[in-house]
Amino acid sequence: MAIEPYEVEALAAATWEKALQRIRITGATAQQRTTFYTALYRSLLFPRIWHEEGADGTTRHYSPYDGEIHEGLLFADQGLWDTFRTAYPLWTLIWPERVAQIIKGWTNAYLEGGWFPNWSSPGYRQGMAGTHMEAVVADAYLKGVTDFDTAVVFEGLLRNGNIPGTDRVGRLGLEAYLELGYVPSDKVKGATSRTLEFAYGDFCIATWPKPLDETGRRLISPSGRPTGATSSTQNGTTYADAARTGSGRRPTCSNGVGLSSKALPGSIPMPCCTIFPPLCRR
Repeated sequence: MAIEPYEVEALAAATWEKALQRIRITGATAQQRTTFYTALYRSLLFPRIWHEEGADGTTRHYSPYDGEIHEGLLFADQGLWDTFRTAYPLWTLIWPERVAQIIKGWTNAYLEGGWFPNWSSPGYRQGMAGTHMEAVVADAYLKGVTDFDTAVVFEGLLRNGNIPGTDRVGRLGLEAYLELGYVPSDKVKGATSRTLEFAYGDFCIATWPKPLDETGRRLISPSGRPTGATSSTQNGTTYADAARTGSGRRPTCSNGVGLSSKALPGSIPMPCCTIFPPLCRR
């Protein structure tokens, strides 16, 4: 049945009105309400829906991860860097069922491509220093959003924390991080940021094992180690240590020699062994 243009506009308006009414504010001026709901509207624009329902009622999607048609949900065109600490925590409060759907979509991406996307556009793209699916899922799970395959998701998160990534997936510089406990500035670009991002991801992974071990399903890391002994769960303390003592927030070379902020021009962290080679020698 054909749909007239005015019907599409009315349906879109009703859909957005329903979404925006998840939060109702009182005591605000007209300008404040406009500002608030404009910001809320923008927070809901991404990720894009990458699936559709067929005439038979089955939800299907084309996968940019393997080039095949699959049943199930998929989303695209969103980077997790910063949305993991802004948009997603908001959505878990006002739209938890939608967050569960999005996580199911990212899970399908993992199953089809072998990795969780860091910046889906619509397939894999490396556009951030770490992997933040750990934070997205842990925040949702601990808030009671659990309507997804937790065992498969945890398996994918362990892959982030234990299997070295490439320039498109996973964590670049993970090998050194697992060996040294930090990412060395003379070996990897953006090392200081990567250290904190990796550690925070590991901290988020470390919030999971106890409730998930009870399921007894697929909880062995891709490296073959039991989850209780993974680098991810052990290195979760790195984030807390860095936040408490300040260690890990300064560039540190592979030989263990670090730079104080005074040694760097301005406040921009730079690879110490390329900019100041003598500073990295004992």
